[in-house]
Amino acid sequence: MGINMPYLSPAVRSGQAVRSMDRSKRPALSVASGLAHPGSLQRKPALRFAGSLDIQLLLQQAKFPTVLSDLPVFDPASPESVKTYQSGLALAQKLARPEVSKMPVGAIAIGNSGKAYLGANLELKGGLPNETVHAEVFALLNARAHGESGIQMMIQSLRPCGSCRQALLEAGNPDLPIHVVDMKRGEVDTKTAGAYLPNSYHYASGQKNWFQSPRLDITEPADARFRPAWRAALQSYLPNPNRKTWAGLSVQTSDKKQFEGCVLTVPAPNNTISPLQDVMVRMAAAHEPVAGIQAVTMVEPAAPDYSFSALIAQTLKRLAPQATFSVLSQS
Repeated sequence: MGINMPYLSPAVRSGQAVRSMDRSKRPALSVASGLAHPGSLQRKPALRFAGSLDIQLLLQQAKFPTVLSDLPVFDPASPESVKTYQSGLALAQKLARPEVSKMPVGAIAIGNSGKAYLGANLELKGGLPNETVHAEVFALLNARAHGESGIQMMIQSLRPCGSCRQALLEAGNPDLPIHVVDMKRGEVDTKTAGAYLPNSYHYASGQKNWFQSPRLDITEPADARFRPAWRAALQSYLPNPNRKTWAGLSVQTSDKKQFEGCVLTVPAPNNTISPLQDVMVRMAAAHEPVAGIQAVTMVEPAAPDYSFSALIAQTLKRLAPQATFSVLSQS
């Protein structure tokens, strides 16, 4: 069944690596080699690095990479390291769209590859509070969009809220190190995700989490228009296979760019990440404005346990009223 309704803003193509500086100007650094193994707070010897000049240059650019492959290992005991990551968080904050709070928040997720993924808070004025994307979730989705198998640590400018603490558990494990950097004083507070949310109930277990979940078995639609959204739906994180909560979204902009998003489930359904939020992150990471959205297609179950289409249609009317919105309900 197709529903046409008139909207959306970008994303970076999965698998692209963005360099933050010219390696020819300094010795190469192996970021992954010095990172603590997930689940450990034991510090590794800090690598030698060239300071934050590269990030300072990026701060002057309107469009900058949101994936940094040359950041040194974060060492909370090193003032120089903390200063570098303060600059990195300031860069992440430039991605923020705090239309309601007026408070830009920055986060950096260090993937298993050693690459650093920036994140910031995205807010929609006049929308619902649960449409907001927090900085930690942005960074996690940014890493996921680039094919990371997991994250090793989080560095952020503010302590995580309750919803983000749950998301960090779903994307990592209770021993995930979370470093909160005071942007004025340079002080670092380090706790694990489990310490932030003790006695938690979460889905993450072994190889099953936001980053390592099996692809869903969803029939490919005959209508080619919906195939990009279907491909996105295959990436949905659905720990309970008996629930019909998967969905995929595909957005095309006026300059023919395409962004896709899926559902990522958490135990409390109201905190589940919608495909629109996933798309918003990808568009913001690519510095793509929502005003350019021209066409949106969506695939969801014929009788979903939770449907996102009505909310997405309403949001698109507000953000990109000129955009068409077509939904395929699939059994």
